Amino acid sequence: SMLVRVNLTESVASELRKRFVERTMDIPLNRYDRLSRWDLVSRLTADIGGASRVLAEAHVILSMVLRAVGVVLFLVFVATRLGIAVIATLALAAFMNSRAGRALGGAGKEYHASLGSLSSYALNALEGHAVIKAFNAQGYVSGAFSERVRAVRDKGLYLAARVSGSILGAFGGASCVALMAFGYGAYLTATGRITIGAMIASFVCTDHISPLGRLGQNFAELKRGIGAYSRVKEITEAEVDADLPEDPAAGRLDISAGDALIVVKDLSYEYEPGVKVLRDVSFEVRRGQKVAVVGRSGCGKSTLMKILAGLYRPEPGRVYIGGLDMAYHRLARLSGEVTYVPQEPFLFAGSVADNLALGLLEPVVDSQGMSPKVQRGLEMAGALGFVLENEEGLSAQVGERGSLLSGGQRQRLCLARGFLRDTPVLLLDEPTSSVDRETEAGILSAIASRKDLTCFIVTHRFDVAEVSDLVLVMDSGLLVEAGTHEELMRRKGLYWALFTGEISLSTTPSPHEGSDSP
Repeated sequence: SMLVRVNLTESVASELRKRFVERTMDIPLNRYDRLSRWDLVSRLTADIGGASRVLAEAHVILSMVLRAVGVVLFLVFVATRLGIAVIATLALAAFMNSRAGRALGGAGKEYHASLGSLSSYALNALEGHAVIKAFNAQGYVSGAFSERVRAVRDKGLYLAARVSGSILGAFGGASCVALMAFGYGAYLTATGRITIGAMIASFVCTDHISPLGRLGQNFAELKRGIGAYSRVKEITEAEVDADLPEDPAAGRLDISAGDALIVVKDLSYEYEPGVKVLRDVSFEVRRGQKVAVVGRSGCGKSTLMKILAGLYRPEPGRVYIGGLDMAYHRLARLSGEVTYVPQEPFLFAGSVADNLALGLLEPVVDSQGMSPKVQRGLEMAGALGFVLENEEGLSAQVGERGSLLSGGQRQRLCLARGFLRDTPVLLLDEPTSSVDRETEAGILSAIASRKDLTCFIVTHRFDVAEVSDLVLVMDSGLLVEAGTHEELMRRKGLYWALFTGEISLSTTPSPHEGSDSP
């Protein structure tokens, strides 16, 4: 029985963890950004651990109930009156137990939610250790953490009280059944209504009902598991990111007449209803063009890159890449055509090779050592030098989130990972913000040498814009100017004002402009 329960619990936990992670990867990014990361970890570990015991506890409870039913049927057969009395007592005990455990599910869910909140705050405090010390905010953070600890304790005490009530109810019910069988059985024997043999047999049978005293504990675990499962189900049954059903008339754009690779038409986007981050953006980019996207902070540049990368669905408006509408082909067909390197460099804990493998989706080291493709990617990103300088080379550990590397090294490794995908379209969000001018020049030269590569570069550095084929100037979610550096300078518009310093790049664009991130 124990082996069956353990096997059942672990099988359920494994399947839930697999479904949880798979569904998490498919949640739309604009919804995922609003989820607490550590709360997700809490659901993946503690909640799934509790939820996986639901079937095991249900198995135990069902075994107890079936055993009790068998005993009752036997009692009815050998001593009808005594059997009926035991049935009535069992019914009363079940009613008492259900009343005591009715609130266990809700209490369990509240407890796990408060534990997730505590875990999330603890993770933020640990990751922000340097910031907390720099602001001398240790007391403030400790106080806020203590409040969450007290909330978890209170929820835990309330849950424990409910569990105790359920256990006492079940134990009391089992005791009542035993007393009924013994007391009423003795009375029936004394009055000659049943034989002494039937009375002894009935009393022995009721001993098999004694495990019902533990029914409350099993029932409490079951209710707690159901509460935990409800939190897991919020993720496993969450809406997934998916392409719209293909519309043959709207899903394709005829680009045979020209060489436009990317066409954006009347694109708007909002994170919150009524607050537009992008408004009626339209432009065309030819195959092989190098495009700089400039503008003041918060004007919608990063959001535009995420839409072009397929992370957000373009609506309203249309985005075509290679003639295919991203509303219908964003995930199924275009995911292998576009590479996006975000503004914040992110490295996974592990080796340099582990992180580069994400770009290739295969090992980066062959039988001869570093493959030529990996070497070219590192060279393009200006990262080959510091990788080879380390005696461990590609096996060198980068630390959690790249903590063992400098900011420039992290950024260059992320760029190399992007170059390794070797897709026709490359989207770079502030790719050289943490590197020196010499390294930046080398990276831009490597990008320019790829004549077939269509590349967007979000930048605050105008030397990048000066060497680009096309400059898109954004302001308050609008595309206000487009052209080459020379053309825009002659117009003396916003680009000219930003270039000459008449307007600062860090100036807030407009009171009507939404944040560039949720």
